[in-house]
Amino acid sequence: RVIVREDFNVPVSARGAVMNDTKIRLALPTITAYRRAARVVVILSHLGRPAGRGKDESLKPVAQRLAKLLHTSVEFFAQGPTAENVELTKRLPRGSVVLMENTRLFSGEESNSATLAKRLAALGDVFVMDAFASAHRSHASTVGITKFLPSYAGPQVVTEVDALSRATQHPLHPFVAMIGGAKVSTKIGLLRKLLQRADYVCLGGALANTVLRAKGLATGASKVEEKLIPLLRRLPLTTVVQPFTLVH
Repeated sequence: RVIVREDFNVPVSARGAVMNDTKIRLALPTITAYRRAARVVVILSHLGRPAGRGKDESLKPVAQRLAKLLHTSVEFFAQGPTAENVELTKRLPRGSVVLMENTRLFSGEESNSATLAKRLAALGDVFVMDAFASAHRSHASTVGITKFLPSYAGPQVVTEVDALSRATQHPLHPFVAMIGGAKVSTKIGLLRKLLQRADYVCLGGALANTVLRAKGLATGASKVEEKLIPLLRRLPLTTVVQPFTLVH
């Protein structure tokens, strides 16, 4: 039984439909390969930042979309890593696919609880970390579980690390880096490194607001990490703001 941590943090509409399945499609080759090699593939993922259990935070729509893309049924463990679900993984036919409910809905996920990590580990025999976008978070489903199972990097993680290694260690020039996201605090180390190597660093998303504020520009009601402003003012940043047209 292979447990795979994927990044299925995809947009889901109010009606419960997956609006963009790119991340799910990227995981299909990995899931398909493990279905051939293992008895059961158990997939873990988070979805959003849920404050409490509700239908808007459930991965059930993702399970339904995954089933259509794989052309097979997908077991959905809404109650998490219960003893009954652990036993079920041992009885499912070879090649079965299981998707666990949103890991952030379970107590102890974000605090990296050893208790939750051990319960998750009981679902499988080996663990594969294939969610590069979540690899920096010390959660039960990303780090804690590795204490209880033989653990490996998945194909998507290897691909991302290889690409970043080439880009940061032996980049072709002109080297342009584009960084998005919500927080400067989670990317400050990467930003410092890229400022030393890249010809241009382009920032987008909410993290750009903090840089704009640090340069003395107005950001209105947009999200800003105020505590990072003094640090950003010490970095060799220049800011060019100009109108642009987005072409699809």
